[in-house]
Amino acid sequence: MAKDPRDGRWLARWRDPTGAQRKKSFRRKVDAERFLSDLQAEMHRGTYLDPAAGKVRFETHAATWTAGLGHLKPSTALRYREVARTHVVPKWGSWPLVQVARSDVAPWIGDLVASGMSPGLVP
Repeated sequence: MAKDPRDGRWLARWRDPTGAQRKKSFRRKVDAERFLSDLQAEMHRGTYLDPAAGKVRFETHAATWTAGLGHLKPSTALRYREVARTHVVPKWGSWPLVQVARSDVAPWIGDLVASGMSPGLVP
């Protein structure tokens, strides 16, 4: 851990599981140390998530997810893609993943059911 000479903030540096170097800056050294400690614990438990991953737009993640449905029966994969295209992406597509909260999704699902959507098609 070192101070950034440009602005005097503390830089927490680490390598993610893929080997890429990452860094994040903090005003206080104690905050940088705590962040690194938590991060290392997550890596040891196998629960590490790249902090930048939450900035990805939902529509980008949905495209990756729907592309990976090849292991399903073609009819099931088609149904999942259609539900994603017609209901999920129009609602959540522009949202960063980190901002999609359970408290936002539950009322939306309730609205879909109330509007007459078949329970088998509710995402």
